[in-house]
Amino acid sequence: MRRKFDLVCFDLDGTLIADDNGLVIWERILMRIYGNLDVSNQRYKDYKSGKFSFEEWVNIDLSDWKNNAITKEVLIEEIKTLKLNPGAKELVFDLKNEGFKLAVISGSIDFVLEIIFPDHPFEDVFINKIYFDDKGNISHWHASEYGDKGKADALMLIAKRENIPLEKVAYVGDHANDVSAAKIAGFSFGYNSKSAELDSIVDVNIKDVDMREIYSYLVEKDD
Repeated sequence: MRRKFDLVCFDLDGTLIADDNGLVIWERILMRIYGNLDVSNQRYKDYKSGKFSFEEWVNIDLSDWKNNAITKEVLIEEIKTLKLNPGAKELVFDLKNEGFKLAVISGSIDFVLEIIFPDHPFEDVFINKIYFDDKGNISHWHASEYGDKGKADALMLIAKRENIPLEKVAYVGDHANDVSAAKIAGFSFGYNSKSAELDSIVDVNIKDVDMREIYSYLVEKDD
């Protein structure tokens, strides 16, 4: 096999991992607190309208979690309802074995990746970080600079550091917040995409299949 690309960047929520109801961890926790998604949906609308920044949105949500006793134990309980998408683990390890550099660029939280995919092979992980005290309560957090439109910046940062031209970078995502990175990658995938905008710009849309299908687009057989 010969690599067509050198770096593959993945979104996390909805791409590598999924919830049977299509919810991400932010929605699951706010659903647990409020009993519905009204608060979550309103905050998303406020963010998209420019009422607050991505960092402020993270701070609002995590402050809410902390104030409503969302402990490490509660988070583990909710996160364990998530699962890797079919073929995700096999795909990333196959790519690792072929010598690809791998990264996650996500608006999720690091604890999700730690619980669902603790043995992951990603060399770079751009994600929100959450910290707990010795009693398991949320103590503080760090909002990623790269959770939404900044995903393109993270992709370019890795490519520049590794001296990889953008045409040798592939990106895999599922939603509107993946558009910025998908636009600049040399090749992009929508995996079970929930965004018409993402659908319109990616090179390949993959629906309801094993993620290992992506592999065939990233390598070519030796003659």
